Amino acid sequence: MKSKFLTLLALLLLFAPGRLMAQGLFEGFGFPRTVTATGHTEVLGSVMVSLRQGTTVAGTLVIDVSPLQVTNANPTDISVVSVGIGVGAVAIDAENSLVRVPILAGGTSGSIRIDGIRGSVAGTGITSLNAKLSWESSLNVFLAGTRVTVISGVQSGLTADPITDRFVIFNGQVYDNTSTISVHEGYAAAFSNSTAFGQTVPTRIRIRVTDFPENLQMFFPATVTASSGAMLTTVEGFAVTLPRANGNPEVTYNFSGVPASDDIVESFDIPFTVGLIGPVGLTQPTIEVGLGPIGAAVPDSTFPSTDVPRYALENIVVLEGSSRIITKILYWTGINGSSRNQVNLFNPSSRTANLTIDALNSSGQAVSGTGITNPVKVSLSNNQALVRDVSELFGASSGISSIRIQSTSPDLLATAVVSGNGTTESVPFLSRAIFSVFVPVVNEGAQVQLMNPNSSSTSGVLALRTAEGRLVTTMSLQLAPLASTSVALGTTFNNPSAGYVFASFSNPVVAFESFGESNALNMVAIQPPASVNSFFVPFFAVGNGFQTDVNLLNESDDTVTLKAQLFNGTGAPVQPNVLITMPPGEQLAIDLDRLFSQVPATGYIRFEVPQLFKAFFAYFPTISGHARVRSSQGGSTVIPLSAYPLQDAFILGSGTGANEFQGIALVNPTAAAATVTLQAMSPGGTVVANSTLSLNPGQVVTRLTTEFFGGGVPAQLVVRVTASAPIVTASITGSYVLDALRSLPVLR
Repeated sequence: MKSKFLTLLALLLLFAPGRLMAQGLFEGFGFPRTVTATGHTEVLGSVMVSLRQGTTVAGTLVIDVSPLQVTNANPTDISVVSVGIGVGAVAIDAENSLVRVPILAGGTSGSIRIDGIRGSVAGTGITSLNAKLSWESSLNVFLAGTRVTVISGVQSGLTADPITDRFVIFNGQVYDNTSTISVHEGYAAAFSNSTAFGQTVPTRIRIRVTDFPENLQMFFPATVTASSGAMLTTVEGFAVTLPRANGNPEVTYNFSGVPASDDIVESFDIPFTVGLIGPVGLTQPTIEVGLGPIGAAVPDSTFPSTDVPRYALENIVVLEGSSRIITKILYWTGINGSSRNQVNLFNPSSRTANLTIDALNSSGQAVSGTGITNPVKVSLSNNQALVRDVSELFGASSGISSIRIQSTSPDLLATAVVSGNGTTESVPFLSRAIFSVFVPVVNEGAQVQLMNPNSSSTSGVLALRTAEGRLVTTMSLQLAPLASTSVALGTTFNNPSAGYVFASFSNPVVAFESFGESNALNMVAIQPPASVNSFFVPFFAVGNGFQTDVNLLNESDDTVTLKAQLFNGTGAPVQPNVLITMPPGEQLAIDLDRLFSQVPATGYIRFEVPQLFKAFFAYFPTISGHARVRSSQGGSTVIPLSAYPLQDAFILGSGTGANEFQGIALVNPTAAAATVTLQAMSPGGTVVANSTLSLNPGQVVTRLTTEFFGGGVPAQLVVRVTASAPIVTASITGSYVLDALRSLPVLR
């Protein structure tokens, strides 16, 4: 077909005006090659144009390689070899991705071959490329080949194996001081030490080691030789010790090929040894490799390198260390898109926490769509906080049912805040999934939110029980991996007025509950019950429009008699202990003024749990529950039972906005005086205000933050509470008119 077309065109030219006979008729060809996906100066395949008919007219051959940016440093780096046709100097129009080659008139046969056009492939997402050929200001024409392939494949230029031959340090001693990093070309000829087409440096292999334990050193050899004879040599030309004296954690090798290197995939095993110069720290090293030099398509102040070749930053992890290993996973489920949903994060660790935050729909799939970023990658430095609405974090909130946070720091703290329609409440993200779930409230529009955090499905049974623990009815459900659901207890169980729900699952789940009369919102993060000798309701309020109720569940298999002691606002006991006997599975949901005959306006409650024995093993039966503070103006909030007094605790989402207050209650449950320090910390970790006080044994201090800090502190701060002995802390924020109350989780 092609030969018939050329014959027909020749006949047309034979009878055309004389001027047309002077045109050169060309055909274009491409000789494609594979390039590196992260390369900014990749050599594209050759372009050739052959004169098939006629005589050339002066003009310019234009080679368009868009969407790639042409990155040759000089036009002279591009090679033009012509046979029988005169050509002028090459010109580059980098902004428009064009290379121009002037053609002289008078050629009657021959060809032109163009080699060495460099383009920036990094970030383009292409898998191949056709260059577009045309004539500019010329009567020359193309018979065929106006689109020629110059890139046939885009691949990783470097691959690496995970390190399996690890060095071993145990109990401060080195037991195996050797290890090996294995790296490979991504494809044949990905590495180069040529000087053609403006190449100024060889391909380099970067090795970066971070998370260095204190007093650990790594020693890398000056040269490494592949089986082909190709070599890697450190840029310095001698062995390198990491970390360097200036703290630089990188060693870089230059590639030097052999004649056969372009035809094989080169591989190098880079050995290194370790040594100690003192007591070793607990941090686990992270080792990454990548191509170098690092640069940009157009050098700038951030990436100033003009080296050829140069690459976009890519770090391939061959050994996961402290900055990569996920050590904590947190969950929040039951997100309601009609409310404002906010995430508070805080890193109290001494090192950076790297986070991966996923938004999941009810089926357990990652939420996606236009403008949505999911997952979100975040790094939090020491004492840094982050407060974001869910819509700000991901770019949208529609369809999000659950959020999962994967952290490289086991110390990461996170809370969720839900507000809207005059209501507000806060709960901690949960890190522990549980097989058995006690849902304490079944009325007041109660809903239980369940999520399966596992990689396999889970099935469960929800059982409605009376306050005495008698079974009423059940329902079954199944959750796929990472899926979630919200169960309306009133609809499911025919509007029970009292009791609780017990749920058991084949695989552990994450559970939250929300409930509230009228516009009130109360939220409970359902966590494993504590087995302790005492627990506390750290704050209550009664009278003057306030009411407090207590909800306790005996989750043990034992009959338990609790001793409940009431303390007033100064920490003095108000009346003798009240004994509360609870058979297995029984619930006590009661107003405070019905539980105690004398109730002061504010104070705290201590519940003592008896020690029991099985054979000669002592234990404390497990009790769970919460207190709820309500105001006659409509505000309502849940205060979890405090089972673990803390010496160092954090209150996320502290501070107040307009027409708001924040109160903090501090209880000293010990038999000795305790010194307590409060620090208000900005999101960046700076202490903006502090306060110190002394608590006598058993004393409680309840104050507004304006009293603690001598004035108001802005919203979205973190309050750190440290003490010389473990204390119990609670915090509540709310509106001045008391139509909205929110208990702030106290975390560590």
